Amino acid sequence: MKYVYEADILLPKFRLDADKMSRYATIACDQFTSEPEYWDQVMEITKGEISTVNAVLPEIYLDSLYDNKDNIISYMESLLSDTFAEYKNSMIYCERTLPSNGKVRHGIIAAIDLEDYDFNKGAHLPIRSSEETVKERIPARVAIRNGAPIEFSHVLMFYNDPENRLNSYLFAHKKSFETAYDFDLMLGSGNIKGYFISNDAKEFVNAVISAEGKGASPLVMTVGDGNHSLAAAKTCYNKLKELYGEKAKNMKARYATVELVNIHDEAIEFEPIYRLIKNCSPESFIKYFADYCGADEEETEGSFEYTVTGAGVEKKIYIHHPKTALPVGDIQIAVDEFLKSRPECKVDYIHGADSLRKLASSGINTGIMFEGMKKDELFAAVIKDGALPRKTFSMGEAKDKRFYLESARIK
Repeated sequence: MKYVYEADILLPKFRLDADKMSRYATIACDQFTSEPEYWDQVMEITKGEISTVNAVLPEIYLDSLYDNKDNIISYMESLLSDTFAEYKNSMIYCERTLPSNGKVRHGIIAAIDLEDYDFNKGAHLPIRSSEETVKERIPARVAIRNGAPIEFSHVLMFYNDPENRLNSYLFAHKKSFETAYDFDLMLGSGNIKGYFISNDAKEFVNAVISAEGKGASPLVMTVGDGNHSLAAAKTCYNKLKELYGEKAKNMKARYATVELVNIHDEAIEFEPIYRLIKNCSPESFIKYFADYCGADEEETEGSFEYTVTGAGVEKKIYIHHPKTALPVGDIQIAVDEFLKSRPECKVDYIHGADSLRKLASSGINTGIMFEGMKKDELFAAVIKDGALPRKTFSMGEAKDKRFYLESARIK
């Protein structure tokens, strides 16, 4: 089976002009949603310049979606008319130097077939979501994509190559590849280099990634970032199939452009995302947890450990008969049930133990810490549990996220 496809990639005609490209590429729309000053800087940097920020809607401005939708689509059309060159049947090998740790993340820009992808929990197609899809977040993305002639993708997909054969091969052969771009990303987000992959190397890409596609229900790829954007692409494609039947399978919108990254890449680091329950005392949550899950303070083999913290309290408790493959799975189930009958309580998702303790010690709040998922557990967990709970893991800092750079026609 084949799971990776060439794409007709669109890049600006000035792709080798590092200064212009640094203004052209902008970070994923779902970043810095509480930091308007970041986007103010972006708007100042890109003022009067050709930039992807004009072709997407940063989520911080989501309330203005319907005021800006037509302008976004018109801007895309203008790019098609006088900015882009199209590179037919292409794949790009890219090296992204991350600002958070200085490591290089290796990726492959290519297309996937949306016929192979399902974002619903319990899916069995070879390409699946890694985390629960919040369906309320899809319509805004669909609203733009339905009218858009092209897509800008920030979707990052994981494939499973424990021996790192593919990255080693591409790194060794990149001197023979044509340079696609090489520039520094704006506002301290590191450097990115891209190379057009040769035909022989494309065959190797497919051979390595598609090798996982065996068995009754193989998991070949899972989404690492951009889950809701890819779900919107699938939603739009499903609508086309409703309208046009089999003819939809020959449309460009059947395919989505993504960046493929090996889960075992040394630059990929997973960090846990802890839970903070507001307006809830640690004592009341511990009592609920004991009643609901049979949790107690005795550690046994195979139990999941949680640290519950708050003002003057820090206590370890254990679940002895987990329902899921990961500690985050059982705690999310418990927290969701807890909140159903307590409308005064709210949950927040916090990075870092120090930040959690500080927030939990202020007022009547409860922090819950647990062991995070290791990245080599991801594929097994998705196979066992389906899409994992929302906010299961974090990959690096905001400035490490993928930028809008490559594009492709979807009409």
